[in-house]
Amino acid sequence: PSRKNLLDDIQNNVTASPKNKTKDWHNMVTPDLRNHLVQKILQAIVPTTPNNMQNSRLDSLVQYARKVEGDMYEAANSRNEYYHLLAERIYKVQKEAEEMRKQQRINNQQQQQQQQQQQQQQQQL
Repeated sequence: PSRKNLLDDIQNNVTASPKNKTKDWHNMVTPDLRNHLVQKILQAIVPTTPNNMQNSRLDSLVQYARKVEGDMYEAANSRNEYYHLLAERIYKVQKEAEEMRKQQRINNQQQQQQQQQQQQQQQQL
């Protein structure tokens, strides 16, 4: 299967980690909604799947998304706070992922420039 299909499969099968409903507002949040929010966290981390991403890396990202959602679910004292905490975390994750992709592009460009310089030096010999 292609990487895009693999990510779709993972996202469609991602579920939130089971948590006890210890607060009154937990009854207002369905398992489907929690699953959807875990998928949104995963999408924020990996908007598209790079061709070189290993299945184990995707699995660890799924586990991270579940952990983030579960931590927010347990920490929040209301449904609104739960949504707010998740929104903040998703924003932070997106910004961090953008910075990492930007740095990776810079590193790739630097490597290409070094390779081109080496080729030019070899051609001059």
